Formats: sequence, C-alpha cells, structure tokens
Amino acid sequence: MKKVISILSVFLVVLMVSGCGEEQKEFTRKCTMTQNDVAQGYKLESVYTIYGKGDIVNKVTSVETVTSDSNDILNYFETNLKSTYDQYNQTYGGYTNNVINKDGKVVSETTIDYTTMNLTKYVQDNSVMKNFVNDDNQLTDYTMYALG
Repeated sequence: MKKVISILSVFLVVLMVSGCGEEQKEFTRKCTMTQNDVAQGYKLESVYTIYGKGDIVNKVTSVETVTSDSNDILNYFETNLKSTYDQYNQTYGGYTNNVINKDGKVVSETTIDYTTMNLTKYVQDNSVMKNFVNDDNQLTDYTMYALG
C-alpha cells in the first residue's frame, strides 16, 4: 500500500511540474486609439482586439474608421488601407481585409491570423518582433508590453 501511495505521489508531482492536464485559458484584450487631425481634416478611430490562449496570440482584429468631410481624404485612406493590407497578405499571408468608403467614412476591418501567416518571414522583415516570438515560432502575448 505504501508503495502505491509513493508511486501516486511521484506521479502527481510529475503532473504538477509538467503542467499535464492543465488547461490554458483563452484571453481577449481590447485597445482603442483615437486621432483627431483638425489640420488635415479627419478623425481616425482604431479598435484592436487581441485573441489568444495561454501566452500565445492567435489572432488580432482591427476596425479602423476614418471620418472626414473631404472625399479626397477618404479616397486616400481607402486606397492606402487596401493596398497596405493586400501587400501584407501577399508577403506574409494570414491577412484578411475589407474596406468600405460610404457616408463620409472609410471603415477598414482587418483580421491577422498568426496561425496561418508566415511568421518567420514577418520577423525577418520586422526584427523588433523577434522579442515576441517563442522557440515554437508562435507570437507570445506581447500585449502586456504594448497595452501596459
């Protein structure tokens, strides 16, 4: 009997140390940034939502809304948002983006799926991101640094 208890005790310690059976919690974090550029004639509001599990970031979604009375400004943002995210998707994969220019607003909805993007190439091109990628080539929860 003591031998069985001893074996069970060792087994439990191994389980605790290895984390086996420990469920990692999913998390969601949200950040909103606003820029009101009176001189240029537009207001930009960006809402970012970060999704992950444990300490790994799996996906980021963003909704960027530009409001202006100037069609030239709205057309500029529409063109540049589309081309920027299209280029990122062609280069790294994992990006989906939809931009709508309507009723004095440009709304860009973007999803970055870090589980499908070429994170190795992204880090090569953006060396600062190396600090946020683990040995398994997964983006770690950098939001504690980025969002405070």
